[in-house]
Amino acid sequence: MAGLPYEIYYFSRNIEHVLHNIEDDLTDDEKESLAYEIAEKYGEHPDEFQELLYDESFHVSGTYRETWEFIMENGNSLKRYSNVSLFFEKLGIVLY
Repeated sequence: MAGLPYEIYYFSRNIEHVLHNIEDDLTDDEKESLAYEIAEKYGEHPDEFQELLYDESFHVSGTYRETWEFIMENGNSLKRYSNVSLFFEKLGIVLY
């Protein structure tokens, strides 16, 4: 598989920190419950999920490289940020 291009997108710290604004350490069961909550809420409404990814409280705008440079600066990786919206943009799925 060597030589295959790939990209990695992030929810800084963890997904429950970004999507639920929960900073506490959670059990696996609690994390799973929150994941199901998101799936239940947005499973039939992917456009609303994509809109959530642009929430100004955690969305990081810029190019792929710029978002990674941002997250590596000044402890930003420990704060509430995500560049996952870029994944959808890369696929050509954008909000209008």
